Amino acid sequence: MEEYILTTLGTTKFVKGMHIKVKRMDEWFMLGLDANEVVQHLVMLMKTPEEKERWDRAAEKKLLAMINNGRTAKDSKEQELDKDKHAVKAMLGAGGASAPVSAQASVEDGMPALVRRVSKEEELKMIEKRRRAAQALTNILPESVRVRQVACKAGILPAIMDMMTMDWSDPHLHRLSLACLSNLSVDLHIKETIGRAGSIPYVAKFLVLDPTLKSHSIDTITSVAHASACLWSLAVGEIRNKQRFSEAIMDKVLRVLDYDTKDLRYARKMACGCIAELCIGNESSVKENLQKAGAMKKLIPLLRNPDVEIHRLAASALCNLISNNAGGKKEAKKCGLVEHLCGLLMATTNKDAQYAAAGGIYNLATHKDLETIERYGVMPKLLSVPVSANIGAKLQVDAENPLGMA
Repeated sequence: MEEYILTTLGTTKFVKGMHIKVKRMDEWFMLGLDANEVVQHLVMLMKTPEEKERWDRAAEKKLLAMINNGRTAKDSKEQELDKDKHAVKAMLGAGGASAPVSAQASVEDGMPALVRRVSKEEELKMIEKRRRAAQALTNILPESVRVRQVACKAGILPAIMDMMTMDWSDPHLHRLSLACLSNLSVDLHIKETIGRAGSIPYVAKFLVLDPTLKSHSIDTITSVAHASACLWSLAVGEIRNKQRFSEAIMDKVLRVLDYDTKDLRYARKMACGCIAELCIGNESSVKENLQKAGAMKKLIPLLRNPDVEIHRLAASALCNLISNNAGGKKEAKKCGLVEHLCGLLMATTNKDAQYAAAGGIYNLATHKDLETIERYGVMPKLLSVPVSANIGAKLQVDAENPLGMA
């Protein structure tokens, strides 16, 4: 039986539709979260002793430096937005004792008005109110399954599609619409509806950057990350959504792997995770489309990437791509994947990365690969990792016959 590697991103929190690594809080700023948003999420994350242990003092200094250097110069505007957000939360029953009516009633009554604010039915001149409503929805949707259900009932999906596609929209609304969609897609019963509504091709469009531009706005960069995270989430546990990923869409996901800049690092992780998730299962058409789009040759170089999460997720994607896939194994052999995975297994000290590399070797290796495995000296590691613990029997290796000689 061959193995699949589940795709998670280290120690994470689902924040504003994205998987954020807690112990690298200083990298949040690359995602476009302003200082006030970071403070709010730090408060949320600092609730337990375990989470406090992950606190990075360097991140705290950077946050203070941001504030002191005037990165929050628009204090009055931020306070107004914050006030608006709390007012909306109170209207929806998330404001505790200050809510004017019961939580259940206020959610039912207030959500349609909030969704209407972001839809095309509102006056186009009210762009600031539209942005505030979209920001409030982005913050509120992660709070509970019930809030997301009520939002869907109020028509949030068509409103999000309007924000993504209509000519009155702008890059900031695009970014917020993708964050909203990511937050909605965490629920299994909602993600299939999102896919059935035809949103996947529209989300994938935001993965493509204009190659003629030397730099991109923070909204554009964050939209790429949100879109990658959204597609990953839509694929998790939903086979019908996986089948909705055409070869053209997969090509766009793979393009993100080429974005080798610091501010797009999270987007690359999300794209790797999306590919790894798409390959879980035995849907041959999904794996065939990924192979045609060049997934193997895009992923293998990432095994040498210094970022632990990137090379771990790349290894997971490769492991899943070749699992129960004869065509994938044939291509992997031509690319020397066993040797690349042995190199990663030997070099990394990260347990999850070792697990992913070992899983890929177990799925791919045959008796002919014993020489490579012995040359890298990784057989003891392979035997010690649960996912590949039976590789000795598979390759006919034991203590008395370490090279599997007949």
